[in-house]
Amino acid sequence: MKKCLLLFSALLTSLAAMAQVPETSGPDDPPSYTQPQQPQLPAYELHPAQIGGEVQDYLSSRVEGYAAYHFNYAALNDYLLKNPYAIEFILKDNSGNTKFTLQRHDMRALDYTEGITHEGGENQITFQRTAETDLNYNVPTLKGTADNNPGTLVRLAIFKDNLVGLKWDTESNQVLYYTSLQDFIKLNGDDFVTDENPLLVFNLGNIISTQNSRCQQIQELIQEPPVVQKGYFKDCTPRFVTIAAEGDKPWCDQNGSNSASNILNSLFLAECVYTHYFNISFIVKHVNLLPTNGSLYNTNNATDILYKFRDNWNANHTNKDRDLALLFTGRRPDGGTVGIAFTNSLCSTYSAYGVIGKDPTRIRIITHEMGHIFGSLHDDEHYGSSSCSGSDVPIMCMYTSSYSPLYFSPHTRSIILNSINSHAYCLNDYANVNNSSEIVKSWTNNRNLKWVATWYMQEGDYMLAGNFDGENNDEEIFFANPDRNWVGIMDFSCDQGTDWYHLWGNGGNRSFGCWYRNYGDRYYAGDFDGDGKDEILSRTDNGSWAQIKEYLPGSWSWKERWSNNGGNTPIAYWYMGPQDTFTIGDFDGDGKDELLCVNPNGWAHLVKFNSSGGGWYSPQTIWSNNGSGWIGGLQISQIQRYLKGKMRTTTRDELYAFVSNSSSNFSAIMRFTGSTWTLTGGQGLGTSFTTTNVTPAHSSYKMMTGNLDNDGYSEYLAISNTWIGSYDYSNGGPGMSFNWSNGGSSYYNDWYLNQRSRQFLVKAAPTAPDQIFNIQYIKRSFGWWFWYKEWYEASLASMYRGELPNQNMKQAGPEMEIEKSTVIAVNDNMLIYPNPTHDVLNIDFNNIEIKQANISLIDIMGKTVLQQPLTGSNNTLSLQHLAGGLYIVQIHSENQPVFTTKIIVNKGK
Repeated sequence: MKKCLLLFSALLTSLAAMAQVPETSGPDDPPSYTQPQQPQLPAYELHPAQIGGEVQDYLSSRVEGYAAYHFNYAALNDYLLKNPYAIEFILKDNSGNTKFTLQRHDMRALDYTEGITHEGGENQITFQRTAETDLNYNVPTLKGTADNNPGTLVRLAIFKDNLVGLKWDTESNQVLYYTSLQDFIKLNGDDFVTDENPLLVFNLGNIISTQNSRCQQIQELIQEPPVVQKGYFKDCTPRFVTIAAEGDKPWCDQNGSNSASNILNSLFLAECVYTHYFNISFIVKHVNLLPTNGSLYNTNNATDILYKFRDNWNANHTNKDRDLALLFTGRRPDGGTVGIAFTNSLCSTYSAYGVIGKDPTRIRIITHEMGHIFGSLHDDEHYGSSSCSGSDVPIMCMYTSSYSPLYFSPHTRSIILNSINSHAYCLNDYANVNNSSEIVKSWTNNRNLKWVATWYMQEGDYMLAGNFDGENNDEEIFFANPDRNWVGIMDFSCDQGTDWYHLWGNGGNRSFGCWYRNYGDRYYAGDFDGDGKDEILSRTDNGSWAQIKEYLPGSWSWKERWSNNGGNTPIAYWYMGPQDTFTIGDFDGDGKDELLCVNPNGWAHLVKFNSSGGGWYSPQTIWSNNGSGWIGGLQISQIQRYLKGKMRTTTRDELYAFVSNSSSNFSAIMRFTGSTWTLTGGQGLGTSFTTTNVTPAHSSYKMMTGNLDNDGYSEYLAISNTWIGSYDYSNGGPGMSFNWSNGGSSYYNDWYLNQRSRQFLVKAAPTAPDQIFNIQYIKRSFGWWFWYKEWYEASLASMYRGELPNQNMKQAGPEMEIEKSTVIAVNDNMLIYPNPTHDVLNIDFNNIEIKQANISLIDIMGKTVLQQPLTGSNNTLSLQHLAGGLYIVQIHSENQPVFTTKIIVNKGK
């Protein structure tokens, strides 16, 4: 018994000793300096397949020049869809290797639905997408590039028994198509049956058309002219077209259980063409199927099908939000018609319809019919902008007898671009606001939750904004995950559909350049040589190792610019410690960033990195306080927060510090003069966002500085659980003034402040100002009793900017304060209450006659979410189905002026 107790005591002692070893000094951690490591990518081999004679005969009449391979579809499916960090792989055949770099790209709206209309006309929803359905990684559609070439676009849809997609060299316009044999049979709508399912690879130009394929177009006066509203297509704002689709009975007969997914896959490939030429992306909100309804479109006349489709949807699907609708039919209409659409009908729910017929050139047909809806006619039939013969066969030619390259003629491309720009009100779902001084959404991942491009977000990610590629005067985001393995850089781009895209990743090898990651590492961005490109300064938690690296976009690699080689060697004369504060900025105004080092013992140094031979940096201390405990007139022990920015000048960065002592709390602007620091501005601190001459600040607030209005000066941004506000020094003036706030509404745009989240600023687009990047963390739990566990997962990410009249936010006054419920009194005869509200809204009319009154609620994306007639003197609207946020209320009537106001629906209380 005594022996057992001794063993138990020894075990406890051992565990206690292990608990005292910090993660930053684990004995198995190698040094932070290593040789550059190359990511080890999985390779999937394509083995030539010997296919049967009947399959050969079938294929020879439909495509000339193809290759057939044995391929393990399930292995690639498992790798990509079960591993959140899986983004790169290699396809290997006898001719060489092709490297694919992909990111998950789900076109389905967050409220996407699939439904069935039965023979009797009743409608049934069979699937509805919600945030809860996105808890796994199973997004089968992926987009990206091949062989690190941004001009080679890739779209792949990957399943356990199929792979379909394209690799498009946009310079040569050669399109290599990948599909399983079984999917190719369905694409053709054939009755051919075989158990074989090799992967087919061929050039799309090699498809053999069995008959002339032609398109019809119907030019019809739009009966519902679009309402003129204001939209924003500047500064890299995303453009979206919202699509509803239907598959008729022949389509469902041919595609079976894949009927909905094959519609999505076809639109996914067509979107590649529209993002490339027009920077417009697709949102699919509804797919309806008719597997048992053979009577609805039972005709082979293309014109009849189109009108029946339009009439059916206008009568039975008015509640389905869409900018256009497409019918996918398994029929081949009479006369060789493969598609038909109403022209110039975009955003008209009455007329924006097209039909996609059975044909192997489906990608081209979709892009063609959508071109009609966007306003273009045929190149050859109407414009004479192309001969539509030989090798000159752009997308908008009337006949497509073979699969020609994917391009629009300059004339039709100009027509479609003009149409997109003139339909801002319906193609800009994020930033469609009428008040140009509001904060607007410029991007969100709400269709691909948890991801920013190829980066799978986690709580504890290290995030750093900087211009790491030195291009376009914009910034990228450097991500490093908490388990030390993964690092990546994501870049915001408008070229192929406005989105974040993969720029570089380490493949999970725990290193970038010569830096080997350990727990507690810290990273900082700065342009130390003034070449317009930010480098990354890495340091270990205890300061024993430090290194500066530069990313080289031409070779997707890193170049070391400086290292202390370990051993706690100082940076110049600065010995790093775990409690140091590093602030990087161009404090001396020479165009090169310096490093301001401060420790709690009262020491401060300003270090410059001078370039020497071979691009190696030589650190130099250009200022030191010699341990005096002061930076200029500020006592280091009283400084609570260090920020930097061009607060009162545009020629250099200034130190923006928040000071607290026993007698006062204040903000201070310190400017480095070359030999010392001088106080150039400041004011008192407080928790109020509205008090004059008081800067809102609190330990719980998120505080940051950045150029939010493109005026060359930095603004101060403060965020609490209910308020967000922006303040600056009025073009360098003596006092800080108020710019903008949300009025304490707990929201900015659609973002609810009182939730677990993280914010930082990034200049994502070249001509746009700094934007607010938000990440939301959702609480998860598992198990019960002793096994109960809670954690937070990163989910929704969004980016916001201010739409600024004349590049100045000062025209934006504070919103109405709504911390307590109020009544909006239009006059003595009309009342709307309460505001804010939770689930009901009351509208009362007193001593006034209202004829044919209707009320509409419009969300912050410009979508009408509720319409209801108002009858009698007292009306109550149920808002239970609405999400929390800001809404516009409009009341129309025959005999009274239109009334418009704002309300807040608060679901958080």
